[in-house]
Amino acid sequence: MVRPICPKCHSSEFVVESRTGKKVGTGVGTVAGGVAGYTGAVGGMEAGAAIGSFLGPVGAIAGGAIGGLMGALVGASAGGAVGYKVGESIDEARMVYVCNKCHTEIQG
Repeated sequence: MVRPICPKCHSSEFVVESRTGKKVGTGVGTVAGGVAGYTGAVGGMEAGAAIGSFLGPVGAIAGGAIGGLMGALVGASAGGAVGYKVGESIDEARMVYVCNKCHTEIQG
């Protein structure tokens, strides 16, 4: 792939693709996935509390907490991965490059 030449400093050595879409998509996807995973984890909390109840109140509390935490982590991971791929598609469609030498944005 041929990188564009910066119109300001005339360098192609420091020109890289802008990754704004990937950064924003990953952040938004992770937060949304974490929230969705946590709300869906209520069932996991209930199941964890039921399983942990064999060990008494401490086991029920620990089981519920672990169930909720696992739901949030799984949701955040899945959301982050989906957000990254969506952001990658946006970046490819925009075709914007940034010169790291003089910080000029270049429309490709």
